[in-house]
Amino acid sequence: MLTAALVATGARVLTVEVDPDLAWTVREQFGTRVEAVRGDFLRFEIPEGARIVANLPFSITAEAVRHIVRSGATDAHLIVQREAAERFAGAPWGRETLPSLELKPWWHVEVLRPLRRTDFDPPPSVDCVYLWLARRRPALVEDERAYRAFLGRTFGRGRTLREALRSVFTRPQVERLARDLRLPLDAPPSTATFEQWLALFRASSHLREDER
Repeated sequence: MLTAALVATGARVLTVEVDPDLAWTVREQFGTRVEAVRGDFLRFEIPEGARIVANLPFSITAEAVRHIVRSGATDAHLIVQREAAERFAGAPWGRETLPSLELKPWWHVEVLRPLRRTDFDPPPSVDCVYLWLARRRPALVEDERAYRAFLGRTFGRGRTLREALRSVFTRPQVERLARDLRLPLDAPPSTATFEQWLALFRASSHLREDER
């Protein structure tokens, strides 16, 4: 159904089918209007500038999203399980997670709409949503290694945000940042938004520059 809808727009469509019978069906139904590749999407080299549209198998959602964001794709329109979408999207659809914080400097991540179980045939046993990922140009962070190292030293390293930040900032610095950014210091680290975490990372970068 997705392939037929894409073909109807006049777009150049390439499908990746791990099932040889499905690949054959696509070729029979659409002929030269669709390029059907027989293979595993997780091992497929995504073309630069591609736009991804997929109803992903729930069992490979995390691996597929990681594969997409490491590629040169410009955006992805995905049907995924609601819980998985919330892990990648974070706030305001749920609390921030390590996957959501790692994605957002380079990707806009948004849950566009919930889907009804009756939208599917057969209906799934879980709730699904339409998840959109769009590459940010320019990215919000230049030094990916430093950003990931900062998250590794802070997020999830304490029961409260105050404890998490003490591994990077002094007590007076934590208190000042809490006032400036309105941080809930006694709440779990996941309650801080991506924007607050980004501001904290930039503050830590300025401290490193001052030390030099």
